[in-house]
Amino acid sequence: MTAAALAPVYAAAMLALAAHLAWSHFALILGPGLLASALLGLTALTVVGVGRLVLKAFVRAHLSESERTLIGATLGLGVLSQLLFLLPRCGA
Repeated sequence: MTAAALAPVYAAAMLALAAHLAWSHFALILGPGLLASALLGLTALTVVGVGRLVLKAFVRAHLSESERTLIGATLGLGVLSQLLFLLPRCGA
């Protein structure tokens, strides 16, 4: 094998080593932040998905994908807020 063919392998190994060293030194700090970021992303995806379903059920107008996503996120946040408002009524 030539040196040019081994360059991507070497670069990937160096990147893996750098990621391992960064994680081993900063795991206590990065762990909770990464978990919170993952939960925020999951919540955002869920809210947008629910909002797009609500939009699909009630609006028949032609909208672009960006408009559907923006309006869906707004509707999804509204649904989430109403569900959180109803939690005490359910005894939770």
